[in-house]
Amino acid sequence: MGIDDEMGEETKGRYKFPYGDFERVHRCGVLAAEVRAGQQKYADIQNATAHLHGLLDGRQAGNR
Repeated sequence: MGIDDEMGEETKGRYKFPYGDFERVHRCGVLAAEVRAGQQKYADIQNATAHLHGLLDGRQAGNR
């Protein structure tokens, strides 16, 4: 969800809030990213993950 431009492109540290495996979005990863972003005061990341969380919950409700 967040990229640190100061880290090299091929490094793990470049990606700050992973939420999937580059093929699928993992709900638990989205929740973890949302919580960590809030704890670390990244409001833009927290808002984006909260929006994604809402989209995932809406999609799950539609599948029931």
